[in-house]
Amino acid sequence: MPLGLRLVQRQQRIHDALRILAPHLDRDLYRRARRLAPEGLGEDEARGLAGAVTVRAALDAHRGDEPARASLGRREPGADLSDHIDAISQALRHPHLIDSIRQRVTTTESVDTDVS
Repeated sequence: MPLGLRLVQRQQRIHDALRILAPHLDRDLYRRARRLAPEGLGEDEARGLAGAVTVRAALDAHRGDEPARASLGRREPGADLSDHIDAISQALRHPHLIDSIRQRVTTTESVDTDVS
């Protein structure tokens, strides 16, 4: 099978998976994770890290049959993430960093909720 065709098929599988995860993709989680990205990261790396946090949370929610959360928006499901899928794939190689950011986001979220 030609390499170009394999690439297109792989990209399609990623987009299909993002469509399945769309009801669990949380724009607020993405924004909070983006703000908590370590200083010194480039914009693409920071977006990739925030996207990785968001995708991992969506995967966990989907696997746990949790109800849908706020979607990433009105655009094509996962469009915000697919714009920087390469950076997300690089960030997914650092699960400890993703878990750390996700824990900080969750902690910040519960503190914000308790204050109101």
